[in-house]
Amino acid sequence: MANRGFDVTGIDISAEMIEIARRKAREASREIEYYVGDASGFSIPGKFELVVSLFDSLNYILEADKLQQAFDRVFVHLEQDGLFIFDMNTEFALAAGFFDQSNVVGRGPVLYDWRSSYNGLTRICRIDMKFLYRKGPRPREIELVHYQRAYEIDEVCAMARTSGLEVDAVYNGYSFRPASRNSDRVFVVARKA
Repeated sequence: MANRGFDVTGIDISAEMIEIARRKAREASREIEYYVGDASGFSIPGKFELVVSLFDSLNYILEADKLQQAFDRVFVHLEQDGLFIFDMNTEFALAAGFFDQSNVVGRGPVLYDWRSSYNGLTRICRIDMKFLYRKGPRPREIELVHYQRAYEIDEVCAMARTSGLEVDAVYNGYSFRPASRNSDRVFVVARKA
């Protein structure tokens, strides 16, 4: 977005990721403000015409009250008529094991194997990720565990409305088709009216 001439501000809970983003911005000669903060409690200077959250970041908020707080914080930081665009994995995707993927027979420098398990009572999906990085003198193995929570589309839209946002559209992932029960990912467009 900065390369297209927009003023950009970034926020992430990980200080390490913010440092990487700052380094990349410097290397690209871009002036971007970055802040370390939790989506459910951030407070940064200014208001914005657009807030974007991608790559199912909001699914990583495992408690419904914290997700509500994230919507509240976005509302505070949006200009009047500003948009909040975000995507989320659906329960359909998390329960069906759509995270399960592997390229262990590949030839590239990074091999990976991801396995997920979904708990229908808590709506929490655990994803065990194994990576083998084969570039350099010695291969490195990295193991990570991610947790995501499934939220119903109606539940997410209600949270947005509780924060004062109007939901303009809910799309099936990577399209402009309306979301359905079988959508594995949804994109939501909400507006501060």
